[in-house]
Amino acid sequence: MTNKNNRDISTDYQDIQIRTLTKWMNVQLKEESVESIDNDLKDGTKLLRLLSVVANNPGLRPERGNMKIHAISNVSRALNFLKEEYKEDDNLPVIASEDIVSGDH
Repeated sequence: MTNKNNRDISTDYQDIQIRTLTKWMNVQLKEESVESIDNDLKDGTKLLRLLSVVANNPGLRPERGNMKIHAISNVSRALNFLKEEYKEDDNLPVIASEDIVSGDH
């Protein structure tokens, strides 16, 4: 019974974190809305726009196009920007752009 309760608490906590992050992102993006982090960030366009707003860097514009190669390029640019900004941080997770575009967790 304890393991089930721990999983329920963990899942509830994760859901709260996701809702909180989603609300914060929507406040930052103002003109666009994020409904699902899993789906709305996969193509990298909203991710780049969010980084552009938060970092006050208007140069972070997404590529035009709806093909997978454009999505991978957008996500790659966002990840590279974060790596450059936080290069001293050894705690950054290693994740490939293709994993994000494919929805792998």
